[in-house]
Amino acid sequence: RTAAEENGTQPQVETLMGDRAVLVMDLLTALRVSPVVMDATLNQRPELRSWVEQLRSQRRQQSGGGVSSTASSGERREQAHLLPFYGLATELVVCGDARVRQSVRALLLALGRELGLPLGLEMGSL
Repeated sequence: RTAAEENGTQPQVETLMGDRAVLVMDLLTALRVSPVVMDATLNQRPELRSWVEQLRSQRRQQSGGGVSSTASSGERREQAHLLPFYGLATELVVCGDARVRQSVRALLLALGRELGLPLGLEMGSL
């Protein structure tokens, strides 16, 4: 047994870590950023560039097909920043903390909405 287990601090540490994970997931899910912010991060994650471009193209088509500049004053804030967290979120789905799983679910649903995926699919409809 570890010292933390012997003095009962292990559950407190796990609770604190769960609280922090929930806070981070909730903040990420609520956040909407300017496209310019996401563009600045694509140099570090070039594998996401095609996804972000496809996402924006799809959004332009849905809004009437006009060419939009990311610098325009009427730019739509987006949640493309969630793309880099997809892998981590899928790993957390099996977390033992129900609060973390609920926050991950919200994050994955927000990402699905951002990607234009239909929500609420039943397993039988796949």
